[in-house]
Amino acid sequence: MAHTVDITGTRAGLAALLSGLFFGAVTWVGMAIAIGALVLYGEESSHWTAAGLLAALLLVALFMIRRFILDRLGNDAHLAEKARTAMDRLPLDLIAHLHDFTTVSVAEFLRASLQSSRGTFLLAQMAARPEVVWECLRETAEKLDASAFLDEAARRLPEFKKKMISAPYILFLLFEQSPGAAEFLNGLDLSIEDLKAMLAWEKFHVLLPKKHALFSPHVLIRALGGLEKSWMLGYTSELDRLTTEITGSILWQDDRAVLLHMPLIEEAHRILARPSNHNILVVGPQGVGKSTFVQNVLYQLRRAEVKDSKPTTRILLLKTAALLSGGARPDAFLLQAIAQAERSGHYLLVIENVALLLQSADSKVLTVLQKLLETKNVSVIATARTEEYHDVIKRTTAVESLFSVLPLEEPKEEEILSALMERHFRLEHALHVTVTYKALQSILTLTRRYLGKGAFPGKALAVMEDAMASAHKARVPAVIEPHIREIISRASHVNVTEVKEGERDRLLKIEQVMRERVIGQDPAVHAVANALKRARMDVGSGKRPLGTFLFLGPTGVGKTQTAKTLAEVYFGAADRMIRLDMNEYSTEQSIEGILGSPQAGREHAEGFLTKRIQDQPFSLLLLDEVEKAHPSVMNLFLQVLDEGVLTDHHGVKTDFRNTIIIATSNAGALFIRNFVAQHPTPEPEAFRKVVIDTVLAEKIFSPEFLNRFDETVLFQPLSLESAKKVALLQIADIVAEIQQKRGITVQVQEDLIREIVTRGYSAEFGARAMRRVITQEVEDRLADELLKHDIKRGETIVIGGPKHT
Repeated sequence: MAHTVDITGTRAGLAALLSGLFFGAVTWVGMAIAIGALVLYGEESSHWTAAGLLAALLLVALFMIRRFILDRLGNDAHLAEKARTAMDRLPLDLIAHLHDFTTVSVAEFLRASLQSSRGTFLLAQMAARPEVVWECLRETAEKLDASAFLDEAARRLPEFKKKMISAPYILFLLFEQSPGAAEFLNGLDLSIEDLKAMLAWEKFHVLLPKKHALFSPHVLIRALGGLEKSWMLGYTSELDRLTTEITGSILWQDDRAVLLHMPLIEEAHRILARPSNHNILVVGPQGVGKSTFVQNVLYQLRRAEVKDSKPTTRILLLKTAALLSGGARPDAFLLQAIAQAERSGHYLLVIENVALLLQSADSKVLTVLQKLLETKNVSVIATARTEEYHDVIKRTTAVESLFSVLPLEEPKEEEILSALMERHFRLEHALHVTVTYKALQSILTLTRRYLGKGAFPGKALAVMEDAMASAHKARVPAVIEPHIREIISRASHVNVTEVKEGERDRLLKIEQVMRERVIGQDPAVHAVANALKRARMDVGSGKRPLGTFLFLGPTGVGKTQTAKTLAEVYFGAADRMIRLDMNEYSTEQSIEGILGSPQAGREHAEGFLTKRIQDQPFSLLLLDEVEKAHPSVMNLFLQVLDEGVLTDHHGVKTDFRNTIIIATSNAGALFIRNFVAQHPTPEPEAFRKVVIDTVLAEKIFSPEFLNRFDETVLFQPLSLESAKKVALLQIADIVAEIQQKRGITVQVQEDLIREIVTRGYSAEFGARAMRRVITQEVEDRLADELLKHDIKRGETIVIGGPKHT
């Protein structure tokens, strides 16, 4: 029998006993009787005032006792500060679920942990049922000595940056010691490290401020804060009509548990503190959090003013659309703002989407705006998207020079997760839906892979909010990873749901399927099939494109066909492939077709390639005849192949890390044909090495360019037998199409197939001419037969015989 501990002498134990005494069922029954007696007394004696006062005093007394128990005896911070033993570090949330304080075993601590609110949170994150966890950990808990267990738990608290032995911490320690825990966690697709991460999340959940009481300062100032301007500064009708006052409410709109871009927030405060040149332009892609960043800057500014008793800065949010709607003169408004600022205290004007103001304004407005930015008592914080900054604001140099530009980059992964957690915990109270640990992680991973447009954390927050709203509507208590995959699938038009058995078989057989469509090029098929399987199973470093291949070989041997087949087999259609004919990028100016024009309004203001990848990041990019590209274009793709990211002329980053890139080239084609003619069955690796050496010697590609590809794949010249298989495939496609559309069977005789192969194949051009010959000898004859004869559905057309003329 494992030793137990007696926790009756602990402060939390005393708090639990007092809570049971004053707030148990018996107490509430007694309270109901007492209030009923006071009501009867008031009715009989007509002393309603005295009765009401006594009832109020009784309720206030209970409220004060409860606050004392929770704040002085049950508060974790106080308990940790006063703790002398490991038992003193047990929180009230855990102890309240124990039945006998005198003999508490580790098994009882386990049971209480599973029943406590904090333990329940951990189970929800794990997507585990309490009874199943109990069965997994019970045997281990029953063997442990309670005193030794608590002492070890207290010793390891600094390792987890904790001060209390909470329910989630107890569960983690038991999982760590249980022999069957690994198998149990594997079944949930979790590791012990995942549980450790959940402890940090759970601590964040506890520290996040909950809903404020009805008459708390937060609620009162949210309701009344707008009156502050009339008390302090007086109304200014034009300013008030075209701006929103946020001076009083900025501190109380939301508690900010997560502050991203802290170094830039500090830099913003230094800029605002300057006597001049104190205007800020926040620049970043859509979704990076520009508005949130501005709110955090203002929040910190108001906190500092309140703390240091400094004069209040009046903060106004400009209604740009109303200003430009025609109902007001923008120049007159800005002049009035200047005059008001010179008479009153310090103003801070927030202008969201300042590019709209600059684009719509005339020279008079720009002159007044420039004067506003130079006014001593007015600071301006403006926001703009990255492309707007480059296209609009930088061209208005007189205005741009008066701003200090703060570029917002996407936060780090752990910061994005923190933002997701904060929003999740806030929505959890409103929607009564939780999001599991694996689901939160999958939001980040899948959004980065499949949703190209927008920036983090914005696009990840949108996915999570959509998932929680859908779950709430469907009355589902928890969002799990499959829910996230369904939402990502709808948004990206790519199936990213978990691999089912049927699809698993297709993936395993994809190489075989591709070999049926790509003839005589098994090494190339093997390479791209493996890349596809890695992508579908989310295997890879995520720091470079999913797969990068250089296909070398003569014309007409299937290089482009391999890429098309990959797109068709995986994405469902060959047109899902993004194809660039590199002949069209042979000049230095053609780089604009990829990056877009540096000048706004030009034909390629937005690059063709960057736009396509942003719209559909999980795709196949084919660079056809890459050796024809200009060296400047080749250098661009060096960056893409190496880093998986490309920045255009507007400063917008395009992520290629979820793209398969295939470049084709005829480089070394003559050498390959001659070599194969002399060595019909060359050793693959030696052949590949000698071809690459030849290509480098001819200086078609630089070593740096070749080394960027995951694999250089050689396509050998087609044999006559392979050419026949290509012809049969192309004819089969025509036959199948006629059968599907018209219900007519087409038979092509063997003598005609031999003639097609003879005319369509050459050692020099492979099967390049095959398509043209098939058009002449099969499609043209089919058209003639259909025109000459009234052929009905179910009938057969036989094509063969003499050569078609």
